[in-house]
Amino acid sequence: MRIYIACLLAAFSLPALAIGSGECAPRDGLTPICGLNQPGDLEPLPDGRHLLVTQINMGTSSFGVIWRPGQLTRVDAASGAKVPAYPRPGALVRAKPSRGWGDPACPGEIGPALSPGGLHLSRRGDGVWQLLVVNHGVRESVEFFELGRDGLEWRGCAVAPAASLLGDVAALPGGAFAATNMVDGHRLDRVARIGEAVAKGEDTGFVLTWAPATGWKKIPGSEGTLPKGIQTDGDGRHVYYSVGGPQAEVRKIAVATGTRVAAARNLQSDRLSWDGRRLLATGFAGPYRADACGKEVGRCPAPFHITALDPATLAATRLFSQDGSALDGATVAVPQGRRWFLGSFIGRHILSVPRPQ
Repeated sequence: MRIYIACLLAAFSLPALAIGSGECAPRDGLTPICGLNQPGDLEPLPDGRHLLVTQINMGTSSFGVIWRPGQLTRVDAASGAKVPAYPRPGALVRAKPSRGWGDPACPGEIGPALSPGGLHLSRRGDGVWQLLVVNHGVRESVEFFELGRDGLEWRGCAVAPAASLLGDVAALPGGAFAATNMVDGHRLDRVARIGEAVAKGEDTGFVLTWAPATGWKKIPGSEGTLPKGIQTDGDGRHVYYSVGGPQAEVRKIAVATGTRVAAARNLQSDRLSWDGRRLLATGFAGPYRADACGKEVGRCPAPFHITALDPATLAATRLFSQDGSALDGATVAVPQGRRWFLGSFIGRHILSVPRPQ
């Protein structure tokens, strides 16, 4: 089933899956950090200097999407220096998860098979830094890591329900998390016509939660078109998530009931992040277009934006926009120091942008 979904998604977005080869040179105050491979998600590290960057390494073949081994990379935001964060060369692979980190039934450490998607860094109740990572390699899962002085240590996982295709993840209190499920593989009628379904704004997926005591649950009323980016509020009562298609928007819903609290309409966003007090939405600018990435394989020079959202009302304020020539397929913006850093689902670099003071 998972392969079937991947094949159909590849057919829907084939031009966007080859790695971009766009120009990687500074201009107009915009500075790229080069030498990365599909850096789709970023997290600023608490030292105020480094970023954690995913390199998913996704490809295509005649059989559909290939989830090739990827990497989590630590990037120095000032110098651009890059160091493997996970997997680390020569590191031992743990057979069992640590107690209290994910599902005790986790089959073991993902290791070199990791193909990382969405990231979320937060502090657990005991003050330990926890990194959650959506993984597509070998198994569809959320992987648990501890961020310590010596870097990342794998601690556990929660394997996703069958026929899931996860987009992003965000922590909830008590070792729980929420995750977007972009495509419900059980709806074969909709999966078989995924391109048409997205173009018409039909529901293709929903939001899931996972908790140690209850496992995986669907949030009622969270259905949407290709749900992707997700964040949570401080007390875990609400989640914010993005949906695509012609009615693209960012939604705020109650975790317990699925009640919709607010929405930022007509806003395309791949992923969501926090700048400390505001929610940041990043993605394609302008109205929905099925051909936003054009027809040139390996390129996606589509206009993109960074938009701040009030966490209470989701009132939107445009902070930055660019015509797409500086970054192919912009996905996320995170603050570090006096700049924003933007990821790309297709490119070979991340982009550093001056942050208004």
